[in-house]
Formats: sequence, structure tokens, C-alpha cells
Amino acid sequence: MIKLLIIADAYEIVLQLVKKANTIGIPHIFKKTDSALRGNIGSELQAVMDGSETNQLPFLPAFPKINRTTKNGIQYIDGKPVGESVFGKDPFEPVTCSYIPDIIRKQSEVEVEVVPSGKTATKDEKRKIIVYDTEEVSCLHKITEKLYRNNGLHIMAGCSGLAAELSKVIEFEGSHPSMPKLEEQLLVVCGSVNPITIEQLDFAEKYGFKRIRFSAEEKLNN
Repeated sequence: MIKLLIIADAYEIVLQLVKKANTIGIPHIFKKTDSALRGNIGSELQAVMDGSETNQLPFLPAFPKINRTTKNGIQYIDGKPVGESVFGKDPFEPVTCSYIPDIIRKQSEVEVEVVPSGKTATKDEKRKIIVYDTEEVSCLHKITEKLYRNNGLHIMAGCSGLAAELSKVIEFEGSHPSMPKLEEQLLVVCGSVNPITIEQLDFAEKYGFKRIRFSAEEKLNN
């Protein structure tokens, strides 16, 4: 029951945000997803479609720059299907399957089409989420550029890999963003138990970061 409530909440939050964006005339809506496909992927993608009243949503979940790719509709992490990677062993939110259409169908009844690398999505009026296979950064760029030229990026979904490409192809208006001034001291608070995050913390400690670990009692009492 709790899981169902979380899914419904995720859907409603995204739905209302997208509706508000449409009301004020936002030209491009990008739904950020996790590159390991954790979270309420299906319900949130459907919410984007419902809120924007759009029939087709391009979904590019790959992030080739950090070796997270999509092939034949399967999401890979460092060459392993995501369900067999460290994210499949997550103690809180494991990704139990690797085929993206199956992940989406757990929370959505919208049709899912997988587009092989280098191919083009079927041209029709069907309501569907279109998953693009992407194994290289150059491929991600080509897909993004082609979608933009064909007026296909009014709504879209993907991870940080897609976000990086959007800044190259969409002609945004306004001043160039400036880098914030960083202070000499930096505090990082981390509660993740993911092995990748733990390796990153070990790396930081090795190169001079002071690391403070909470005991089990401190975690429970704070």
C-alpha cells in the first residue's frame, strides 16, 4: 500500500508541474530520470505525457560518458544489465529488471517502442514512449540534434547525459551562466550505501578529505 501511495504521489507531483509549465508557455520540458532507472519511471513519464497532452515522448536514458548505455532496450551499467549491476542489489530500491519497456510497464499502460541505434522512430499517431538505443556520446548527440531539427523536443526524458546535449542543440536565450564562487571549506553529507558512492568517499578520503562516520546508534538517534 505504501509503495502504491508513493507511485501516485510521484505521478501527481510531475503532472501538476508539467501543467503549470504549459500554462506559462515553457517551450521545452525535460523530465530528468536516473541513469540506473531507479525511482518511479513509468508513472512519472506518463505524468509528463498527460500533463502536456502529448502523444509521444522521446526517452534517452543512456549516459555513455560514464559507461551507462542502452542496447536493444536494455540498460547497461559498465557492461552489465542494470538488474545484474550494483543497482540490482540496492538494499532500499533495487532495479529488478533491465529491459526498459518492462520497467515502464510496471507503472504505466502507455505503449513503449524501442528504436535501435541509428534508426528512426515509427511515424504514426500512436500514444507511446519512444526509447532510443544509445551506446556512444556521438550517437546521443546525433539523436538529440535530429529530434530538435524535427521539432521533437518539446517534451523529452532522460538522464544527465541528455541534459548535457540539450545545451548544445537548443538555442537558449539569456546570459551565459557563471560559475559560483566556492569557499575553501566544503561539507558533503552522504547517506548512500551504494558501493559506487562508497568508493567515491574512499577516494576523497585518500586524497585529503576529512571523513566522519556515524555509528549505528548515532544514525538511529539523530
